[in-house]
Amino acid sequence: MSKNTVERTEGSHVVSMKAKFDVDIPKGSAVVISNDYEVTAYDTQTDFAQGVALEAHVSGVYDCIPVLLPGPVLRVLAGIAITYGNTVSGNAAVAGEWIVDADDPAGFALESADDGDEVDICFVGEQY
Repeated sequence: MSKNTVERTEGSHVVSMKAKFDVDIPKGSAVVISNDYEVTAYDTQTDFAQGVALEAHVSGVYDCIPVLLPGPVLRVLAGIAITYGNTVSGNAAVAGEWIVDADDPAGFALESADDGDEVDICFVGEQY
């Protein structure tokens, strides 16, 4: 699977993501977004696990691994600067825009974007 490709399946999406260079990620483990289209090992039980590694990654190797996401990947308009991994929701004040929203998130960002740019998010519905 090549870098940053999205394989659309009936129930979920499998996305090829960079694996953080200096961590081991076992196959089947929970992962979190650590940079634009990059994942690292899940290490804080109170955080939202953003995906599941479908292949193992060995520390010290630069490679991509397939990651199962909990919902579809959408390309949306950022209504504010968004950073990879941020929880996001639709902007009630401006239809069509998405903003950072830690209180009532509906997804999370797979990459960073400036206000007015498009950004890939994983839409999962209400997380809390």
